[in-house]
Amino acid sequence: MAKMTLPPLLILILGLSIATQYCSAGDVLLSPEALYSYQSLTNGPYRFTMQNDCNLVLYAFEIAIWASNTVAPEYDCRCVMQRDGNLVVYNQNNRPVWVSGTHGADGNYALVLQKDRNVVIYGSARWSTSTQKRSHGAAIVAVQNSTTAAAAAAAGEVIADVGASDARLMAKMTPPPLLILILGLSIATQYCSADDVLFSPEALYSDSRPSLNYGYYNFTIQNDCNLVLYESGNPIWATNTGSLGRNCSCVMQSNGNLVVYNQNNYPVWRSNTNEDEDDKYALVLQSDRNVVLYGPALWSTRTQIGSYGVVVVAAQNSNSNPAAAAAAAGEVIADVGASDTR
Repeated sequence: MAKMTLPPLLILILGLSIATQYCSAGDVLLSPEALYSYQSLTNGPYRFTMQNDCNLVLYAFEIAIWASNTVAPEYDCRCVMQRDGNLVVYNQNNRPVWVSGTHGADGNYALVLQKDRNVVIYGSARWSTSTQKRSHGAAIVAVQNSTTAAAAAAAGEVIADVGASDARLMAKMTPPPLLILILGLSIATQYCSADDVLFSPEALYSDSRPSLNYGYYNFTIQNDCNLVLYESGNPIWATNTGSLGRNCSCVMQSNGNLVVYNQNNYPVWRSNTNEDEDDKYALVLQSDRNVVLYGPALWSTRTQIGSYGVVVVAAQNSNSNPAAAAAAAGEVIADVGASDTR
């Protein structure tokens, strides 16, 4: 039988396919999205899963850490991040069996499985780049409620010069099959990073951790102080603050304000979303290409790993269905139901 040689394009597709099966950036649930039976949010070794028995469970290294304690002879259950800010588990009869108790005004909310093992609901959207893709693929590049120190650089204008991060063209080449496969694995791994959320008081620095990444999208603070949203290397939105400094940072402040600082710690751009009191906020690079600031925090599983490794497993402001009175939301888990560790 003759030796079979796969075409280079097929080898590249194979590499992409293999890698994308083993990586995920699905750490955020946006209203009105839902997790259905067997679906999960994932972030590294952590998994927040809607089980088919109607139990909502947080796993760390496949060990149950927290649960809604709503195990029942149910099926086809779902967990909905509602537009009113309430996280609700429904059974197959559309009956709520657990709620987070965070309902309020309708808006856009985000449930985030964080890298510290905590699961948090962040309050209604406060600011965005307004760059979400519409059904026909058009992009909106205007920014909401933002201020720049350079009067001529109106925030949200189409970018003419993105400075130091210009895209480079690659020369045409035909590498050997193994190299093509490795290239496919490398590309797919890069484009499925879960580093898509900036939490207060974290920052992006031009000389270290300069970007949020989700698939083909990168939200980057450049060394010239320009904060730019890229899609496949093409600029979509920017603060237009290039040349206003160097060694710059973009800080998600605890007062809810997103601020770009130059090397002298002078603010050259801000989102104008500051509040009088500090709280927890999250800047999310979403799968629809929009960058959205959510907050403050409304609820959490309180399962974050403390500085001394102390774990709190009680839930805040959560209520189980009266029909399951024994399953008080947030109790330490004794039975996690159908998805017990094997």
